[in-house]
Amino acid sequence: MTADRLADEFRALVKRGAHNINLVTATPYLPTVVCALGNFKKTDPLVTVVYNTGGYERTEAIAALDGLVDVYLPDFKYFDGNLAAEYSAAPDYPSVVISAIDEMTERVGEIVIENGLVKRGVIIRHLVLPGHRDDSIAVLRTIADRWENKVKVSIMRQFTPEFASEDCDLKRRVTSFEYSEILREAEKLGLDGYSQDRASASADYTPNFIKSIIVKNQ
Repeated sequence: MTADRLADEFRALVKRGAHNINLVTATPYLPTVVCALGNFKKTDPLVTVVYNTGGYERTEAIAALDGLVDVYLPDFKYFDGNLAAEYSAAPDYPSVVISAIDEMTERVGEIVIENGLVKRGVIIRHLVLPGHRDDSIAVLRTIADRWENKVKVSIMRQFTPEFASEDCDLKRRVTSFEYSEILREAEKLGLDGYSQDRASASADYTPNFIKSIIVKNQ
């Protein structure tokens, strides 16, 4: 898809009533996305653009999006580099994500909400993993210490173990005790944001990765 075609797709969504344009894991296509957003912003400067990312971003990538993205929605998955290495093969994840969120908060500033809709700012997501509430608490303390009231947090309970192997230590859901303790810590730290109920830990939230792809000859 060309940058011009992508910009047209954004405009089509707005015409259908979309409140925002939400780009999910767009970094592999960054040059095209930057061009498309620049094109789109010329005609729809007031439509909120959300950049939804796993957080493992170079600061140069965030800088390239300056003036084009209004809301960043990064993950902060791990505080412990050993966990990041074990589960995501990225031992440098904690330092990379901290630098990336520093850059995001510098570019878009504090949260702005109008009529119940987030218009600007950073919302940091953290997925609680079973058996690792200490790491979750360390993530929350880092957020509170580093970004204070500049960001909101989304503490997610939706981890599902369906894809974990039988010998994996993540072969269960997060318990109510684990999740409640983490929410209490967030409250103690003065963090503001969002939580999930028990029903979120359902395979209904998992995309269907097994599907047929039909390639048509052109």
